[in-house]
Amino acid sequence: MLSTQDPFEVSEAAQLYRYNVKNLGAQEATNAWLDGFLNQPNNGPLFDLLLDNLNDEYFSYWRNAINRYNTTFGLITPLVNQKLTYLLQRLGERYPRAKLDYAHILLKGGWNNQQDSDAGLAIIAQLAEQGYASAQLDYGILYTFSHFGLAKDRDKAFYWYQQAADQGDPNALYNVALAYRFARGVSRDLSQAIEYFQKSMDAGFHLAGCRLGDLYADEVEIRNYDLATQFYKQVIDDPESNANEVASCAYGLAFIEIDHYQDIAQGINRFKQAASLGDKDAMFELGIIYREGELVEKSISQSIEYYVQAVNHGSFRAAANLGYMYEHGESVAVDYEKAASFYQFSANGGNSTGQNNYATSLRYGNGVEKDLKAAVEWYQKSVSQRNGYAAENLADIYYFGELGESDYKQACDYYEKAVEFGVEHVLYDVGYCYFYGEGREQNIDKGLKLFEQSAAKNNQNALVELGYIYASGEVVAADPQKSESYYIIAYAMQNPDALSD
Repeated sequence: MLSTQDPFEVSEAAQLYRYNVKNLGAQEATNAWLDGFLNQPNNGPLFDLLLDNLNDEYFSYWRNAINRYNTTFGLITPLVNQKLTYLLQRLGERYPRAKLDYAHILLKGGWNNQQDSDAGLAIIAQLAEQGYASAQLDYGILYTFSHFGLAKDRDKAFYWYQQAADQGDPNALYNVALAYRFARGVSRDLSQAIEYFQKSMDAGFHLAGCRLGDLYADEVEIRNYDLATQFYKQVIDDPESNANEVASCAYGLAFIEIDHYQDIAQGINRFKQAASLGDKDAMFELGIIYREGELVEKSISQSIEYYVQAVNHGSFRAAANLGYMYEHGESVAVDYEKAASFYQFSANGGNSTGQNNYATSLRYGNGVEKDLKAAVEWYQKSVSQRNGYAAENLADIYYFGELGESDYKQACDYYEKAVEFGVEHVLYDVGYCYFYGEGREQNIDKGLKLFEQSAAKNNQNALVELGYIYASGEVVAADPQKSESYYIIAYAMQNPDALSD
């Protein structure tokens, strides 16, 4: 094949390579040539010689051969990585896909190269501006998720998705459809979402068929369970669909079969089909189903088995649920260390419930060393995701002075956030802030109104508080009849304070 003694004349290199391609197959021949190049002390000139005399049709094989080293062979010496980087960079001068690969190596600092996010982003921007669809798609993704220091910008993301979609890129068509459905950088338009999902599906991206099923199943304005089922089954039954596409559609179809068609057995089988293909959300749902025991015979062992599978596939929701089961001894022995471990995994994955519960473990030292400062940080992360229970926990920390002196203002701020985020029983605490002027300028009328709203939701603390307020007549005019009415409701709920009063 290659000689380390004397390379080739310009014409001979390309001719011999083409001959090998004809006899061995394009990819196999290219892999062999790359092996030969890497075994020589100085392969740059040889590769340049060959590349300058090859047609564009061969470039994809060289790109695959270069990338194969880092995906197939695992650990590679720095020298080989240096050579691979050079070959890819050189190939990228004439082949945009390879240039985009090189950009991503710079972004991540891969192949033992120093990370250079600015240079990587510059290459992607250049390729995108030049009209290369794959770079336009990647640029949109970077703006969507705010990667590598690029500020999150839904409008710019949509622009680049649209540019790539206009060239027929299936993934870009899919992302444009998502943008129209969820109003990401563009006004919500379900008809446009349907059109782009259909185009993506027609272009061979079968996952778009699952999203069409989701649309018709979930969007009230166009809900059509039969049509949703049709799209789900079309993907599931298509032999060209990959495992991820089949799993996604089976997962969506399971809900329709259980909730709409009332075919519980078939729906559970769909979840199992999706789970067997690695769908962590299906594993999570099966964990819930066997834990609750409403659709099937309750089985905690099977529930835990599915939850563990889900966690092993990266489900942070499942980890939070497992943590709760071990913390509270829900059909399993109490194990605070296991609970904290699952909560920590969930929290690190960004799950707000996991963050709140891990913070509580740290706050009280359950299964981990007590660390109130770290607990506050995790509560704050959870609050940033609008978790009302985390807001309530932070409020309690500030109210009761767990960090030192009580901070009623901070406490009331977080109590109000908790209510804003949907934790209704905290209405009582907010009412307390205003009625008694703790952390807020006293506003008796506002506080009384909040107590009454809370009492209307059968909050026992609010019922007893109102009973006391109207009985004592210290702040508002005494009203024995009102007082008695609130105490009676609380008494019926076996509230100990109502019983004593």
